[in-house]
Amino acid sequence: MTVFLDTEPIATDTLGPNARVGQLLDMVKAHVNGSGRLILGMKCNEEDVDSDDIASLVSAPITEFDRLDFISGDPRDMVLDALDAVRRAFEQTFQVVREAGDDLARGDAQRAMNRLADCFSVWGQTVDAVQSSGRLLGVDLDSFTIEDRTITSWVNDLATKLREVRSAIEARDSVLLADIVRYELDETMQAWDRMLAGFITHVETA
Repeated sequence: MTVFLDTEPIATDTLGPNARVGQLLDMVKAHVNGSGRLILGMKCNEEDVDSDDIASLVSAPITEFDRLDFISGDPRDMVLDALDAVRRAFEQTFQVVREAGDDLARGDAQRAMNRLADCFSVWGQTVDAVQSSGRLLGVDLDSFTIEDRTITSWVNDLATKLREVRSAIEARDSVLLADIVRYELDETMQAWDRMLAGFITHVETA
């Protein structure tokens, strides 16, 4: 069996005959430790392995494979791709919120609630992306600020607003929901879009 990190062959002499892929992965991670790079991908027998499948491979014996390739890279590239994707999805919900406001103005509360409910997964994914990006890059979200507010404060404020929206939907309180959508939610989302832009700029220039 041969093992490569990018195009560099990796010796596996220190691994026993019963070594597992997880042990090999730990060894390769140690190899890049301190370089500013992370293991971002993997190939088995020259076939790409989905990130979701790597967890199921760690217990497999390395002898099951003729060749294993590990791909390293700057984690910022991966983070930027993720942040750009969630920001685009986040911005697409702006129009949905406006349409929900129009529905409420026409008295069609059920349609408005359905539209907003569909947005919650996008908003949640956006928060998760910011938090996981911070952890991956070592950004202290409790101290790093954008517009004089920490990222943690931004996250908490958005979570509070979304809880208010969810509570109004669950209570089927169309009057309260209309007030939140008309006077608060758009402003919150526009502010969060600015925060995302600032965070992306920080990652690009760090």
